Parts: sequence; C-alpha cells; structure tokens
Amino acid sequence: GLSRGLSLKFLPATRSGKKLFPRDHFPTKSGNCDFFLFPERTYYGDVPHSYIVEFKHLKKGAKKQELEAQRKEGVAQLKAYAKDRKIPALAKGTTLHLLLVQYRGPKMANCELVGERKL
Repeated sequence: GLSRGLSLKFLPATRSGKKLFPRDHFPTKSGNCDFFLFPERTYYGDVPHSYIVEFKHLKKGAKKQELEAQRKEGVAQLKAYAKDRKIPALAKGTTLHLLLVQYRGPKMANCELVGERKL
C-alpha cells in the first residue's frame, strides 16, 4: 500500500549517517509502527536520538475534518507504540521522538513532532 511505499522511500535517507538502525513495520503490543529508528550500538554508542515515525494518508480531496480525525488516530497510535517494553530496551539512553507524517493525495499535509521523552 501507500504506507509501505512511503516507508521504502524514507528508508535510504535513514541510512545516510548509518548511526541509526531503521526497522519498518516494527511489531509492538499495539500493532506495527511504520518506522522505528534506534541507535546502531555495535559501532556508535553516542547516538542521542531515536524515532518512531507513523505515516498516514488520505485521498486528494479529503476534508480538513478528516485530516484532523486521522491526526488524532496517529497521535494515539504513536503514544501506544512508545509504551511497548521493546522500545526502551533498544533505544536506551536516547531521547525518543514521535513523528507523525500525513499525506493528502501525493502531497504532504502535516509533519509533526507529537511527543518526546528521555529513555
């Protein structure tokens, strides 16, 4: 689907510094998050940040209310994913950032940091 396609486009950008290990469709108790990026600890122990990224998409003609409803759903998903016990184990010592990216048709409608916490 579109989410998988967006994830595949996003993946090469995450490996440019090679300090973050990207996992797409990472399984949590609340479902699979689109992307979880955590430090590559084998070679880089000093990485200060980790990320969970959720992609959402609507049809081109979607109304503002639909975008907001989808935003609320995405924020709830991100917060639920962040509570999974595997996340702190893999991203210990980093600041975890929760990012929501929304598309309306082919255009990005919203890219938002919806939360962060020190692990």
